Amino acid sequence: MMSSEKSMSTTMKRRNGRLNLKDEEDRLEASNTALRNLESRRSVPASVISPSVINVASAHQTSLPIGHQTHHSFRSLAHSESDDEEFGAERASMSTPLSEKARRSSTFGATSRSAQEERYDSNSSFTRGQPCMASPEMEDVATSNIIHTLPNKLLTLIFEAGLVLTYPSLVEPKSPFVPITVKKVSSFMNMVMHVCHRWRQVAIHTPALWTTLHISRSRKALDNLPSVKDFRNPMPWVTEHLMRSQCLPLDISLDCRHISIKSVFNQLIPESHRWRSLVITIPSVQDLPNALSSLKKIPAPALETLEITSLKYHDSIAPNLTSFFRGGLSPNLSHVRLNRVSLSWLAFPLKGLTTLDLRFIIWPTFPHLAEMLSGSPNLQNLVLHIDNTAAKLLNRRGRAAISIPSLRSLEIRLFSQGLPTICPFLQIFSIPALESLTLREVTSSDWCRIVVYFRVNCTSYPVLRHLRLSCIRGLISVDSSAVRAFPQLTHLSLNGIYSSALCRLLVDERTDDGYHVPVWPNMMSLSIRGDVDLNVSLLERAIIARRRMGRALTNVDLDHRMRSDHR
Repeated sequence: MMSSEKSMSTTMKRRNGRLNLKDEEDRLEASNTALRNLESRRSVPASVISPSVINVASAHQTSLPIGHQTHHSFRSLAHSESDDEEFGAERASMSTPLSEKARRSSTFGATSRSAQEERYDSNSSFTRGQPCMASPEMEDVATSNIIHTLPNKLLTLIFEAGLVLTYPSLVEPKSPFVPITVKKVSSFMNMVMHVCHRWRQVAIHTPALWTTLHISRSRKALDNLPSVKDFRNPMPWVTEHLMRSQCLPLDISLDCRHISIKSVFNQLIPESHRWRSLVITIPSVQDLPNALSSLKKIPAPALETLEITSLKYHDSIAPNLTSFFRGGLSPNLSHVRLNRVSLSWLAFPLKGLTTLDLRFIIWPTFPHLAEMLSGSPNLQNLVLHIDNTAAKLLNRRGRAAISIPSLRSLEIRLFSQGLPTICPFLQIFSIPALESLTLREVTSSDWCRIVVYFRVNCTSYPVLRHLRLSCIRGLISVDSSAVRAFPQLTHLSLNGIYSSALCRLLVDERTDDGYHVPVWPNMMSLSIRGDVDLNVSLLERAIIARRRMGRALTNVDLDHRMRSDHR
């Protein structure tokens, strides 16, 4: 009985798309049980399994012949937490199929109706007249056969969606002095290539699935290399990816901790005309010269996004670097993100730059920053994560503000361990076209200063309509000053903030003071997340009151936890 329940549990997990059995032994046991119980097996007709040729646009998939006698071979998906190089090597080796005879020993075929009934009659413990239930093993087979009826184009779309879920990510702590960690997940393509022969063939013949390269090596894999020569050798799976991606744009991510940067770039540079995004992660800012030394005078005409992150915080001493991407080598570079590294090496002006994200970098002086940004007339989004060192370097000292007439969005996060406040950084720029302002991790006293600043200078921000407040420490006071500071507000987003004061303000049509100004008559959207003390009844009063005033909120967004807690 316990074995039957275990098999049924396995079946239900598989039917919900969750191949999350406890370990490899469980998978093998379930597979072997199904094979022992299936006395009669035959192959599913190719006409049911798949078309003979993939019918997909050439930009996504090339012609793939599927023979009429194709067998769908399954292999165990269990594997250890390997590094990307090991995954890549295994993916490359799959281009030449393994022994078909060895794989066919674990092939699931469709069982005929008569064979099913015969097996059921001989093995069933039920008496006549009792309800009949299909065995878990037969449900597994039926489910697998249904999957094989999916057209190749749909499989391709599923694979492409799965790739997005397995991108490595950086976990950034609140404090810039704490090292950033790299969060890795198992390779999605490695799993796809191990499911069956058809899936492997569909994947290999779909160039769009090979355009993203996450190049790294774990410390364990580094220690297992036979010699230094092997460390410097090219990675075969990288070459295989480049070939399979054909002529499509490439998105490249490099974790430089345990790889030979020079060897990797020797493989990538011949395809530099296809680079669409380049993400480089280095251990510390002192490793930046080595990481960039191979990129001198390398044209990257299709490059749109460049990100460089140092895992460790710097000591404010920038290494000597020559400027890169000079002379129009990257004319389409529009998104730049620098995290804990210096800014001076990047050749400005960048005329096509639209997004600049600077996080705890080695800041230049105010004149140098003004010179850099003056040549970016299309800059629309600016992100500044600032610490104490920026306060002295970016002091205006009576100089004119940096004019960025095209800027639409500004985010400022202040990590301060002393006196610096956020208002001096707001005064650095002249940004009359600003539409969206995000303020993160400021104190409640700083919020009061911000309100006063915008109330006095609200005419300098005539189109500021979106305000996002995140993780303001302490309770914030809200009165008519906030309304007068942001009179054109249409979207308000609160994250990790005590929201009752703002909700109470929305109940009234006008402020209850001597000014009697209308309370955000144009507001359409309100988002509240992470407020553990959310007053739902007060929020409902505000929503009803706004509707009666003819100022209904068209969108009210609460996080899932808040919705479930207050049902």
